[in-house]
Amino acid sequence: MTVSYNLDVSSTSIIAFFRLQLRWRGSIWKSVLKELTIFSSAFAIITTIYRTNHFLSEEQRKVWDNFSALFDQKLDYIPLTFMLGSL
Repeated sequence: MTVSYNLDVSSTSIIAFFRLQLRWRGSIWKSVLKELTIFSSAFAIITTIYRTNHFLSEEQRKVWDNFSALFDQKLDYIPLTFMLGSL
């Protein structure tokens, strides 16, 4: 079945472009929009907790820095191109 997008493409609005991207069956946005929203929300929450002085004490912040440095070191053992290529 063929879907005609001619009317949407002829519009010059940027909103029409995004609406077309969400309507298009083969759009990449349909497959990643949920994961992008979850990741962005989790990132915003973690960043807010870490950067505001109301949630973490200085000692807890040092523990978090050591924890993130450990993960940064362990990431070098697994090549990122290998992980992304296996998707």
